[in-house]
Amino acid sequence: MCSEPYQFSADEQMTYEKSPFPLLIYQLVDGQYKVVLISDSYCQMVDSKRQSMLEYLNHHSFNRVHPADVSRLAAYSSKIALTDQPSHLYYRLSIDGSYHDLLAYAKRQQMPDGSWLIFVNYLDLTDQKHTDEIENTSNETSYDQVSDLPDANYFNRFADAFLENALATNDYADFLYIDVKSLRSYNEHFGILKGNLLLRAIGRSLRQHFPNAFTVRYVDDTFVTIAQPFPLTELLEIQQEIANLADDKTTTIRFGIYHCKETERATSCADKACLALRYGDRIHSQTYYVYDRETRKYFASRDYIQGHFEEALAKGWLGVCYQPIFNTFSGKICAFEAVSRWTTEDGQVRKAADFVPTLKQAGLIYQLDLHVLKHVCTLLRKRRANNLASEPVSINLSHTDFRVPGFLDKLVAIIKHNQIPFNQLRFDFKAPENSEHLLELQKAVTDLRQLGFDVCLDKYGGKESYISIDSLMEYEFSAIKVDLRSFASTHDRAKVILASTVAMSKYLKLRPIVEGIEDQETYNFVHSLGVMYAQGHYLAEEIPEKDLVDRNLDLPAEGVEEHELYLGISNVNVLNPSLTFSKREAINFESPDPISIFTVQNGELTFNYLNSHTRDWIKEIGLKDAKDLARFFNGSHDANVNRMWDAVRKCQQVDDYANFEFVKDDIHYQIKIQMVAKANDIRAYLSDGKKVKDTVMKPDELMLDANAPLTNEDLFRAAMTTSNVALSWKDAKLNFIGANQRFLDYLGLSQKELLAMNVHPDNCDYSDVFGQKEHQLLKDGQSVDDYTEINVRGSKRQVHYFMSPIYVKNQIAGILGGMFDVTVPYSELMTLKQEVTRDDLTALKNRRGFEHDFGQLVGQKIFTMMIDVDFFKEFNDDYGHRYGDEVLKKLALSMMQVYGIKNCYRYGGDEFLVMGSFTSTADIVQKDHKLRQLLSQIDILDLSFDVHISAGYAHGVPEASREVSEFIRQADASLYQSKSKGRNQLSGSVYQKPRSRRLED
Repeated sequence: MCSEPYQFSADEQMTYEKSPFPLLIYQLVDGQYKVVLISDSYCQMVDSKRQSMLEYLNHHSFNRVHPADVSRLAAYSSKIALTDQPSHLYYRLSIDGSYHDLLAYAKRQQMPDGSWLIFVNYLDLTDQKHTDEIENTSNETSYDQVSDLPDANYFNRFADAFLENALATNDYADFLYIDVKSLRSYNEHFGILKGNLLLRAIGRSLRQHFPNAFTVRYVDDTFVTIAQPFPLTELLEIQQEIANLADDKTTTIRFGIYHCKETERATSCADKACLALRYGDRIHSQTYYVYDRETRKYFASRDYIQGHFEEALAKGWLGVCYQPIFNTFSGKICAFEAVSRWTTEDGQVRKAADFVPTLKQAGLIYQLDLHVLKHVCTLLRKRRANNLASEPVSINLSHTDFRVPGFLDKLVAIIKHNQIPFNQLRFDFKAPENSEHLLELQKAVTDLRQLGFDVCLDKYGGKESYISIDSLMEYEFSAIKVDLRSFASTHDRAKVILASTVAMSKYLKLRPIVEGIEDQETYNFVHSLGVMYAQGHYLAEEIPEKDLVDRNLDLPAEGVEEHELYLGISNVNVLNPSLTFSKREAINFESPDPISIFTVQNGELTFNYLNSHTRDWIKEIGLKDAKDLARFFNGSHDANVNRMWDAVRKCQQVDDYANFEFVKDDIHYQIKIQMVAKANDIRAYLSDGKKVKDTVMKPDELMLDANAPLTNEDLFRAAMTTSNVALSWKDAKLNFIGANQRFLDYLGLSQKELLAMNVHPDNCDYSDVFGQKEHQLLKDGQSVDDYTEINVRGSKRQVHYFMSPIYVKNQIAGILGGMFDVTVPYSELMTLKQEVTRDDLTALKNRRGFEHDFGQLVGQKIFTMMIDVDFFKEFNDDYGHRYGDEVLKKLALSMMQVYGIKNCYRYGGDEFLVMGSFTSTADIVQKDHKLRQLLSQIDILDLSFDVHISAGYAHGVPEASREVSEFIRQADASLYQSKSKGRNQLSGSVYQKPRSRRLED
């Protein structure tokens, strides 16, 4: 066995390739037979290009071979490798949409270097009569004992004569190619004996229904019948009859039909009936399929695609277009889907659906997917070089791609070669049609997610998807795509399904994407569900690749920071799934409360999403629309506005929330806002309003007045509805009796869940934190006022809490507790302490630390160096702040390795300081060179870069600590000298004391 293919000399290769006979030469390489040479005449015979045919044959694909001949061809391939004697085989191969009869003549031959090659010559016998030798290549037996029917040999001998007689008495004859559906599974479940009994029952049924027909058991679990014209509805009766005879009551037969109207060979007619059945396999609900022009066209197209695929790749016939994906909240393009297009030699454009299924069957789809990936990465790289912003691109992959050894490595290599951030790509998978391949899909998804890629489940709920909701939970998808074209989106039930799918995806933390938007009504409905990502021809047509290389689109597109912000907002579920269906308005899945999402940037508020109840509320308070409401909050000094902005300021981090009251005339709402995302200087918030019914007093009017006494009922209502203190009360057994809404909202509980904690106190962190204090209070009656940390909805929070005893008849009957969240002020205090000397991002000392340390070095020889990252702003624009922050952290780490942590400082932005003892300029140059080496090809998340820096220094002896600013100024001047000389350089000078003796402190 060889590990390398035989190397033909130039003369040998030309001789064999120009052979007048169709010729294939095989060799056993690494345990597998590979085609190492194809003659021109073979390519002409099968109407395929040499490279495409090599690819097809070496994938060991038999999908162009007649199903009845596949097993014989596989056995023949093994046999010829074991003998030096010539051998031949007759089989059928699909060429240009119809089966041709081929005679293969093979002989093994040893080459001068000792290699063994197998030479196979072919003869196309399609238009010739069978010779006796061909007809007798198989066993002479003409009767099948299992089905009690004649066999394929009988068919080869007598079918032509029967067909000729049938055509003499009728206008046409019907050829039925009959296949038992899933007989292998039936045999595995019930045993081969049961399977054979079913085959015999099928034979008996065919004889009964077609008593004067020519019926044989053809090959394996297939039958062929030549019958006089009959009503095709009779086939339904036969199918049901067989299903009733099967032990599982479902296994039955399907039919492929060819209407033969003129004399032709019986094998050719049977082949066409077989093609009709194979064509029908694409549709799973029909009983029979008739061979027609569409069938012929389909197989001709399949043969063309397989025969010219490599040529299409080489000649650029396979291109890529880009379908825009829109953010319904921002109204901008936020991504693209890459779609492949095949432009034929005559200029016709084939869509992916016309050739992708064929490439999947032939095992060639992985080549197309890598080809599309190369196009996408090249486009993104060119746009970056042209200083153009790039949106993320989704690329379709098949789970079968990962069967190819090294596919994932090739995929990553293409991306890294082009320096494309992993977050700029998303890979879309359709669920496999066969449940046996679900584990294969799961592994592919897991491998990609572990590398940091986004992965989307495409066509969820479509006709081609067999993945279950239970299975969906086992996968690490980041998004789910629903195609509205797979069902009638205007139908009420379809809207229910879509709304439920959106809600489900939010709970599973999957971003929903809806495609197939074809009109404004559909767009409005999808937007009302809170779906952020949508695509369709109504929104924008696909864009050719050439139109994206060196120019921006006329349509608005998101920037990198906007994209990061909206990724956070996309997790918000604006639907209210807790409502029962009876409480919903007709086909309205929105929350009954006013829900909105807004962003704040530079003190300006902008609304991105409003549900219908918010729009009603806007009119209720006397405003027109979202823009009018935004103007109200941005420009008014109304007390409601002040309370709203106070609540916004309280939300410092994602998941922080605050309440405020909106009161106008008789309208009173309690509104809760929560920060849901932030990026750079933009913050996004979710607001949820609840109407306060039967309002007695407004917050602005709650003033103690001797003439307006407050009742206990008034105070209790205030504590329950408007208080910002989280209140709860327990009985003497420490069981919860109740709590106000602020307490329930803070812990994310309902009243029912709160009371359930009495039954299962061990499931509650609250009980763990406060239980000991509560027991002590019941003993000594001493109130508690303290601070602690608790776990609230998955995050650690700092709270100021108090507990007081409740007395009834001088006995402690319970406990009243209250809490304030002080996480923000506590965090701010800790941050202020840290900010005194340290930078939060890089952990280096900051400029305050520098000023402090400078004073310790007065009177010593020192140097001060300013370092700046070259073109850092452009890097941030191209890759986003996530990658920019990583560059700063890697630079800080490298500086610490060269200069030591005590000598390094972050001055601000992308500027850094180094200060240390001065020995010589040669030492400064040497360390600068070492730093630049450390910054060569460093890993920045999933990319690798050379990070270039410019540096400038000043060295001398400071006489006073107040000279710190002048040292920095002179180092900064040297830095800009490096920049003016082309960047990526080091410049320096001796410290010059300023002429003025007055130096600023």
